[in-house]
Amino acid sequence: MGESPYQPTPTIIEAARALYAHHSVEAITRHEAGVDDLKVTSQRIEELIEQARLKHQKVIIFVTGVPGAGKTLVGLNVATRKRDETKPTHAVFLSGNGPLVEVLREALTRDEIGRLRRQSDRTRKGVVKQKVKAFIQNVHHFRDAGLRETAPPCYHVVIFDEAQRAWNREMTASFMLRKKKRPGFT
Repeated sequence: MGESPYQPTPTIIEAARALYAHHSVEAITRHEAGVDDLKVTSQRIEELIEQARLKHQKVIIFVTGVPGAGKTLVGLNVATRKRDETKPTHAVFLSGNGPLVEVLREALTRDEIGRLRRQSDRTRKGVVKQKVKAFIQNVHHFRDAGLRETAPPCYHVVIFDEAQRAWNREMTASFMLRKKKRPGFT
């Protein structure tokens, strides 16, 4: 079995941990045709982000593909490369998949704590967890914060994963009335 050419794609958790540790998307995927697509897609998105910044424009970029094509991986790759709060293209990764958000946050927090401990850095887990929590968010919590806050969000790049969980206006209005007691939400 050790001679098998099979090289499974890493899980999304393994991929997120590698990306958060400053590895590139190419370094964490198996080396097949798909890796080139992921690299090209990530690079093109970053080019479009930079063009929008320079021209003071807003852009919406859709990444489509079959399940398992690497859409989430592309989003995580771009988001991790743009997570520096001091940069003008500071990013956040949003998902409507609550369990994915929680698992990603915990994995990235543990990974970062391990890296810090190896460097004799005793930063508390809570501090690291807050940074990760700001970077990977549940889209519903992001929406609710937007309803509470009057100032615009500090993020210039928002990566929304799980777009199939996005609702139309009627569904959103119904939800906001039933669950948040906000009539007439548009």
